[in-house]
Amino acid sequence: DEVEIAEALFGCLQHAAWPNPLGEAEVAALRLMLGLPGMTTQHDQTAPQESPPAAPAVVDARALDLPAQQQIDPEHLALLANEFPPMLAAMRAELDAARSDVAALEAVADLFERGANAVEVAGLVALRHVLAHVGARIRAAAPGLSNEQHAWLADFPQRVRAYLAAPMDPSAASAMIESLLEGGEWMALPPQVAADLEQALPRVTLVADSSGPQRAKEATAELVSLVIPGDINPELLEGLLSELPVQSAEFAAAMQRVASGSASMFDLDVAKRAAHTLKGAAHTVGVQGIANLTHHVEDILIALTKHGRMPPRDLAETLVGAADCLEAMSEAVLGVGPVPHDAQQTLQHLLDWANRIDVDGLPEDDAQGDTVAAHADAPSTATSTAEASTATETTAEPNTHAAVPENTLRLPASLVDELLRLVGETMIANTQIKEQLRLSVEHTRAVTKQNTALQELAGELEQLVDVRGVTAPLGIAKQNGDFDALEFDHFNELHTVSRRLIEAATDSRELSLAGEQRLGTLADLLDGQGRLAIENQNVVMKTRMVPASSVVSRLQRSVRQTARLLDKRVELDVTGAHTAIDSQVLNGLVDPLMHLLRNAADHGIEDADVRAAHGKPAVGRITLGFAREGTSVLVRVTDDGAGLDLARIRAKAESRGHLVQGQPATDDEVARLILLPGFSTREDATHVSGRGIGMDAVYTKVQALKGTLRLHTAPGRGLTVEMRLPASLMTTHGLLVRHNDQMLAISSYGIHDIRYVTRDQVRALGNGQVYQEGTQVYELHRLDALLGRSTQRDERDWFPALLVQTDSGPLRAVRVHEVLDSQEVVVKGLGRYVPRPQGVVGVTILGDGSIAPVLDLPQLLRAPQRAARVAATAVSTSTSAHSPVEARRSALVVDDSLSARRAAAQFMRDAGFSVRTAIDGIEAAALIEKQVPDIILVDMEMPRMNGLEFTTHVRTREATRHVPIIMITSRSTEKHRRQAEGVGVNVYLTKPFSDGELLDHVERLTAAAPVRA
Repeated sequence: DEVEIAEALFGCLQHAAWPNPLGEAEVAALRLMLGLPGMTTQHDQTAPQESPPAAPAVVDARALDLPAQQQIDPEHLALLANEFPPMLAAMRAELDAARSDVAALEAVADLFERGANAVEVAGLVALRHVLAHVGARIRAAAPGLSNEQHAWLADFPQRVRAYLAAPMDPSAASAMIESLLEGGEWMALPPQVAADLEQALPRVTLVADSSGPQRAKEATAELVSLVIPGDINPELLEGLLSELPVQSAEFAAAMQRVASGSASMFDLDVAKRAAHTLKGAAHTVGVQGIANLTHHVEDILIALTKHGRMPPRDLAETLVGAADCLEAMSEAVLGVGPVPHDAQQTLQHLLDWANRIDVDGLPEDDAQGDTVAAHADAPSTATSTAEASTATETTAEPNTHAAVPENTLRLPASLVDELLRLVGETMIANTQIKEQLRLSVEHTRAVTKQNTALQELAGELEQLVDVRGVTAPLGIAKQNGDFDALEFDHFNELHTVSRRLIEAATDSRELSLAGEQRLGTLADLLDGQGRLAIENQNVVMKTRMVPASSVVSRLQRSVRQTARLLDKRVELDVTGAHTAIDSQVLNGLVDPLMHLLRNAADHGIEDADVRAAHGKPAVGRITLGFAREGTSVLVRVTDDGAGLDLARIRAKAESRGHLVQGQPATDDEVARLILLPGFSTREDATHVSGRGIGMDAVYTKVQALKGTLRLHTAPGRGLTVEMRLPASLMTTHGLLVRHNDQMLAISSYGIHDIRYVTRDQVRALGNGQVYQEGTQVYELHRLDALLGRSTQRDERDWFPALLVQTDSGPLRAVRVHEVLDSQEVVVKGLGRYVPRPQGVVGVTILGDGSIAPVLDLPQLLRAPQRAARVAATAVSTSTSAHSPVEARRSALVVDDSLSARRAAAQFMRDAGFSVRTAIDGIEAAALIEKQVPDIILVDMEMPRMNGLEFTTHVRTREATRHVPIIMITSRSTEKHRRQAEGVGVNVYLTKPFSDGELLDHVERLTAAAPVRA
């Protein structure tokens, strides 16, 4: 029936308009269009009536799993109440935009769903169902909120806040459920679900008011476990990892101030807040070790602050030990340190104190004997107040700018490394483009020079045509009238061609000049691009730069533990903790610094009675300083102890064969003996030192970081260990050096100066040489010898030398062939399959695309004999294949044909010769005046001086009489051959010739010839 179909269609249209019902006019218009009788706002009762469908419920009464009683820790409840206002503020910021912005609507829904997860973790299961329902209904309101929905959402969080303030109050629960019902169809809940939630919401019991579990008496391994559950939410884990280093450092700094006797109640509050934050985060993630440790620490601090008391001495020591353990646990969870071995013992001390306080309360001051203030005069492992303030430098500084917080991002280290790799490739590409641009400029200038020569030749041709009478005959001129040759110019085709040739040469020269100007503009743009690439690299490098203060807490803990074991009083002062260092360099430096600090506390700082006898303060002082100097980072560890016992070191070295009895050695050379493997002046090894591996390990690690180490000792006044390391391992400033036709990049690290040495400044000394300038004498080394390669004779009157500073001793000079340029080079590793030779830190890609090794001269000078063999192998394999050990032979190719000249020159280059070319005998004669070649390839027929005349010229000169000559010509008659042999040609070949035949003649003629420098 058509009417029934129309009625059904009308009903569908009505339902589609829900939840905003159609108006009376809209209903009338629709029915008129469908051919149905009109309807009033109260529909005909005979017509099929269908009410709008109810809003789909998010929760189902059958799916609710509501506990009979919800248990929650009062502290968790207080934490929720404190965290809800920030969430409310964030929601208000998004609410206005949520009217029409889907993204803002999703943000509001996310806030409610995160709140649902938080209250579920705390134990409020019923509230979790309510918040999850609201979040889902907000998502269903897309693409935006109506005015009524916006008003309802602005009011509903107040109901939740009122419930959190009194969760056991039935009126607060009823008000929240009534608010849901007031939301209408949008927030409608099934009646049974609403009733169940209203009954379940007030069923809350605070754990503290019930007979909950008692505090443990014994610390077990399970209670200090740092295992992270496998099913943990990654966002929750990331939150814990971001909180751990900051809060643990803040807690440790506060405990140090407490232990030093200079703290106030404010410091106890700071420590309590840090412990509370870590406890909540660790509980949420499920890291039991940190959660249990901070829980008992917080209970002790609450008892102290409640009574306004500072901890007694023994309790202060326990809290300092807990701070050390907490930092070690944090490092273990972050993956930057081992699991602390004393965690169970530390927790047991805390449990003993916490149980004692639960039963007997805080001990009286007189019962303890003395307080923390008196503890300042007792043996202590605490660091100074200045040190504690340094430790919190990174956390305190952001608070001074809290009004303008800076947005931060967490990026994986692999992404930063990839960015740095791309920046390095960009710098290499810029270098290659610059090199190609330089070659293009040289080529353009050569073309301009050739155009100038062409213009000159055209001018000479014009002169021949005009001046020398290469014109039409005089008789023809007279036929054109009564003018003779002086009265009227006559032109023929030769005039026209010569003038056109001049104009073409002029135009070509102008085009070359314009091209040269454009290349100059391109060079300026490329320089700007290079500066941008360097700035880009510096910015990306900053993402991997971290302040030295990030490792200070670990170093302080190492000093405290060492001093505690040795029963010494030691203070650690840190300066320059804000210095930014490459994270790779800093992480590699942690272990050497811990070795040095332990050695300073053990070997350097004397016992209290010894210090008193020498008039020193009872508290020993170690200073750790960081400073940036150019592209290097300077790290100094200084103690005010006894210094090195040089006599004892010498005696030990002589007994072990490191020094010959009575062998002269400077104090610096004796001091550096402690860097030898297995060297120690201790007779018995302890758990702190005496095994002879500490300083050797430090030196080895510093060398691996491309650094140097120097020792400065003063008997009775202490020792300073100075380490100089590169600020970054990715790039280095280097000198490009050509040495024996081979390009090398020498890191400028350790290079003090570049000197140009004359021959009369070099003196022989024993088996070596020295270079003397005024009163200064420098030991002179050849780079060939350092690389283990055969040295070559250099007849120049001067040569460049690099003055290099190594770990010890005076400056030494290294002789090189030619210094070409200095620039920033990108260092690339040799790869896993190439052994790392000493002195070769990597390779770099030059502007022409070739690969050059990057050398570290201080490393080569430290052990030249050991480095010679392996370094020579690396240099040979990482450079071009045609870089022979001995000097290359030279050849001269003379031919007026451009194609023949180029073909012969390329053939000789492929044979391993360095080649010069000439277009005729005159130019070739000028070339051999500058350098005599080892072989000459010459054509017979050439302008100005032909091959026969040139051969005669070569044979009449004493310096060139024995140079072999191969003549290559198209003349094949016997007469021409006899003429060539008569003037002294060694081999006569006719075109075309065999490459193999020519190569055989070249090898035969040059086999016995001496190499010409």
